[in-house]
Amino acid sequence: MRNENAGCTARSRHSLRPLRTPGSARNNFYGGLCALWASAVKPSWFPLSASLSVLLVLALAGCVNLERQYPEKNFFSIEAKRPAEAAPAPVFGDLRLGRLQAAAPYAGKPFVYQLRGLRMEEDFYNRFFAAPGDLITEATARWLRASGLFEQVYAQPAPVAPPWFLEGGVAALYGDFSSAPPQAVLEIGFNLFREVEGRNEIVLSRGYRREVPLADDTPAALAAGWSEALGAILTAFEGDLRSVGAQSGTVREKDP
Repeated sequence: MRNENAGCTARSRHSLRPLRTPGSARNNFYGGLCALWASAVKPSWFPLSASLSVLLVLALAGCVNLERQYPEKNFFSIEAKRPAEAAPAPVFGDLRLGRLQAAAPYAGKPFVYQLRGLRMEEDFYNRFFAAPGDLITEATARWLRASGLFEQVYAQPAPVAPPWFLEGGVAALYGDFSSAPPQAVLEIGFNLFREVEGRNEIVLSRGYRREVPLADDTPAALAAGWSEALGAILTAFEGDLRSVGAQSGTVREKDP
C-alpha cells in the first residue's frame, strides 16, 4: 500500500486531474524556433527548399507540449483480523467456500463513491489490488479457519465434496460521501448448505450490513473502514453459525 494520503472527496479527486508540466529544455528550444519562424514567416508563395520545409515542420511539431504529469495509482486491500484468543469451539465437518461475487457496480477494482443526488462515481487512481470479491472471499476463509468451527475450510475445490457448502455475495461496497461524516458501506449475504441424502439443504441464509464512519476523507481511511466493517460482519456471522450448530445438534466438540 502506498501514497495513502490522496483524498477521496470530490475536492481531492479534482486535484488528481492531469496537469501540464513546466516546459523542458527541449520545449524551450522548439519554442525559440517557433518564435523565429513566426517573425520571419513569408507569404505562402515564397519558395522553400524541401529540406528547409522538413526542418520547419519538425520544429513546429515541437511547439505543442504534450507532456503531462499523472498522479500515481494507490492500491489497497480489505482485511479482517479475528482475535487471536478464542475459547475452545465445537466444529462442523469440512466446508467448501464458494467465491463471494460482488454485485456489478462494485465488482471492479476502482473505489466507488456515493455522492449527493444519488450520484455514483468510480475513482480511477484509488483501487483494490485485486478484485474485491476475491479479497473478501480470502479474508472470510482465513476467519473461518481461525474460528475452529469447521474441520477444514476449502476456498478452492476440495479433494472430496465436503458435507458443508457456503456461498454468498457482496451486495454493497462503496464510500458514502453524500453526507457528513463519510462512511464505509459493506453488505454481504451468506447461504450455508448441508448435504443431506444427496441434496443440499439450506441451514442458514442471512444478510449483514455495516456502515462505519470514517476518521477522515482519505482513501486509506476508507479502506480501513471497509476492513472494520468486514470484521464486524464476520463476527456476527460466526455467532450465528454457533447458534445454528447448537440448536440443530450438528456440531461436536473439537478434539484436543
